[in-house]
Amino acid sequence: MARLTCRYLLKCVKLFVLFGLVNGLFIMGYKVYFEVKYRTVQYPCDLKTHNREIVKKSMLQAGNASRSHNVQEQCKPFQSRIKMSKLRKTFKSQMPLFVNENYTLWSNVAEYPLPFGVQSYESEIDDLLKVVKETAYPKELLRPGCKKCVVVGSGGILAGSGMGLEIDSYDVVMRVNGGPTRCFEKDVGTKTTMRISYPEGAPQEPGEYDPSELFVLVPFKSKDLEWLERVATGRTVSWIGYWRPRIANSVPIPRSHFRILNPEIVGHTAFDLVKFPLNKGRKYKNVPTMGTICIMAAMTVCDEVAVAGFGYNPNDPDSRVHYYEDMKMDTAFVLSTHDIHGEKQFLKDMVKYGIIKDLTGGIMW
Repeated sequence: MARLTCRYLLKCVKLFVLFGLVNGLFIMGYKVYFEVKYRTVQYPCDLKTHNREIVKKSMLQAGNASRSHNVQEQCKPFQSRIKMSKLRKTFKSQMPLFVNENYTLWSNVAEYPLPFGVQSYESEIDDLLKVVKETAYPKELLRPGCKKCVVVGSGGILAGSGMGLEIDSYDVVMRVNGGPTRCFEKDVGTKTTMRISYPEGAPQEPGEYDPSELFVLVPFKSKDLEWLERVATGRTVSWIGYWRPRIANSVPIPRSHFRILNPEIVGHTAFDLVKFPLNKGRKYKNVPTMGTICIMAAMTVCDEVAVAGFGYNPNDPDSRVHYYEDMKMDTAFVLSTHDIHGEKQFLKDMVKYGIIKDLTGGIMW
């Protein structure tokens, strides 16, 4: 009887292991299929013959004076931060933008783990700061005077918008994740002051990086810190351990141009401003989208903040999620790990009270 029971249990264990392997292979196969079908940039031009300088010249020649007028209006110092403080009394306007050697002295940064803080990751961050040593702001933010910034998302609303010239005329251009500019200059502009992203969201094409831009990592897990160390030192990267089967293997900018976003900005945005649940610091439907994280990063250093390429129309399931790929809205909402509806109301309030200016008008949909 005991032998029969042991044999039965052994068979059950084997079946369980086999099921796990099959299920794992199925999930991996679907991820690869999804990446190829939906996550491939659809360039509308030939990259081999594309000349950005010629495109920029034609954009300037065909420039619409009325569009540039909005940007040339007199900048109002601290406007976005003053209005944000009225909407949310808990808003912190003095947080450092990047992690630096003094990060352990900051008030709430050790209260939560990544991406909301640095709890249990201090030694890894210390090691990374020995490689990524520079923590200074870009020169556009260091110059005196009032600064206007635009945060450029990847929303499908940018397709055919002709917003490129207006985007480029802002003092600081912050781009979210891997939204490409090559072949899309007329709609999204050519200028990039800093790109804020993570390994799975960063551009996979080396040609998408401008040598003068800053790359700002938003770390969600330990592998992200490892990834930054590897790309900053020119070492190879394996996709194993990441959320997607394809990640950026190279970020061809000087090592001095890499930064780490202050995780306190993510935690403050999630828990104090958007009012997501704490979940004891666990990541589940309480992580802001990269777009909102970038907006709040801009709020800490810019006097006026505008956005472009934000907002989705949930009532149109066939509309494109991004301006550069074929994924539709119905697919995005099924796959989303964010509380998109809860976050959207927060962004609507920011537009309503004049905290941010929505250049493409998608947030109020």
